[in-house]
Amino acid sequence: MASGFTVLTNEHLIRANLYSREITRPFMDDLFAMRFVRTITDFPDGTTLNIPRLGRAETADFAEGQAIKYNKFDTGNFTFTIDQYKYSANAISNKFKRDSFWSAEVQAAFAPEQHLALMRGFETRVFNRANASQTASSQNILNNAQHRWVGSGSAQVMALKDFFLAEYALRKANVRCAISWLLSILPSLTRLKA
Repeated sequence: MASGFTVLTNEHLIRANLYSREITRPFMDDLFAMRFVRTITDFPDGTTLNIPRLGRAETADFAEGQAIKYNKFDTGNFTFTIDQYKYSANAISNKFKRDSFWSAEVQAAFAPEQHLALMRGFETRVFNRANASQTASSQNILNNAQHRWVGSGSAQVMALKDFFLAEYALRKANVRCAISWLLSILPSLTRLKA
């Protein structure tokens, strides 16, 4: 029989519960709406920002010897006013800072988690705003491109043609997005399906 330190006689020296050195965190999902918005960063002070807008050039037909009509661009102004404020805050007690093995990791998670919470709220507002500004039975023509349509596939499901129309509409609205990549792989996906 073994003498000295054993599990039976020294249970106070054996850890019954073990904890990992790392805290697991949820997977950070992508913010989908951020690709459709331009985040304004040139807002040094004040509560109102004006951004002048310059329209597009137009084309016209002409015949040889005919006088050319010179047109101006349409102009406009976007006005943004800060009138709503959001926050995300967390607290940590001094006792937790002293006593918790993970206090540094918890504190390090504050900034990215708060940023993500604020951006999720922003994304929700973007989608709510876009949905609220829709008009029933309107094709939402913007820069001479239709921005609302019914899927052309059977049972009004989107077909390949609709993805190209979506890309055209987004390009006409000056929206940068990854739909070009999707369109580049769709033919190979269609071949795989068939």
